[in-house]
Amino acid sequence: AALPEVEVASPIVEVEAPVPGQAKSAAGLATLRIVGVDVFRAAAITPALVGATGDRMDALRGDTLFPSAAAANWLGVHDGDTVDVAAGRATLTLRVAGMSGGSGALRYAVMDIAAVQDAFGLRGRLTRIDLRASPGTDVGKLAQRVQALLPPGLVAASPQAGMAAAARLSRAYRVN
Repeated sequence: AALPEVEVASPIVEVEAPVPGQAKSAAGLATLRIVGVDVFRAAAITPALVGATGDRMDALRGDTLFPSAAAANWLGVHDGDTVDVAAGRATLTLRVAGMSGGSGALRYAVMDIAAVQDAFGLRGRLTRIDLRASPGTDVGKLAQRVQALLPPGLVAASPQAGMAAAARLSRAYRVN
């Protein structure tokens, strides 16, 4: 975030939370991808990760959830309903406070980043940091500069590279 070429940096934490009682997929999993975001930073980079609600404070509450349309359909929930997810040995009951801005078939839900870190034992950890480059920035050079700052084992990658890797992983999983 301190690099002059970075306009906004948005921290993200992602978890796959088991959903007790939910019908399992062909792979035998009944999980919901929960994306923890800093709503103020996410709004500047990925508006689809900002929940739409009548009470703006809901986005900061630790007991609220904003499912995508696909996730709400899968869960069979609407605004005001609750969803139980497993967080370690505990069951976390979350109130659906609105829907995330995303559309399509992606099944996920958005929560406050601190709430996800606390509930799933991930304090101080991030899954990724989304960056928006300043206008006129050479994104390739920025990626190289960011990569040089990262510890071993972490990678600076474009969103397209991340999507391609996820598609390959999903395809391999289905084949197996």
